[in-house]
Amino acid sequence: MKIIITESQVALIRRLTELEHYLDMAIKELNEDIKSGSPGNRPDNFGVYEGWVMNRTKRYFENNNPNLEWISHDFKMLVSGQFNNKIRKGFNQVKNRR
Repeated sequence: MKIIITESQVALIRRLTELEHYLDMAIKELNEDIKSGSPGNRPDNFGVYEGWVMNRTKRYFENNNPNLEWISHDFKMLVSGQFNNKIRKGFNQVKNRR
């Protein structure tokens, strides 16, 4: 069985530790924003929370790697697949504090 990996995926895989750092920052800041905000700023479900975390992580990554070209779908698949447990743990911390 052959597995085909695009250049975009390879570039992101090489930066997994950097992505994890940005993900940790995004989860921490998002959870602080949610806890200090009004009830309308709370995510209804995990999918909403995951989207918020992805957007923040993507923004941090883009700002620190402006010359790196990558496909948004590859980014979301990699981060969601690799760090799903970490994102879920962050969501549970916010969900339990309602």
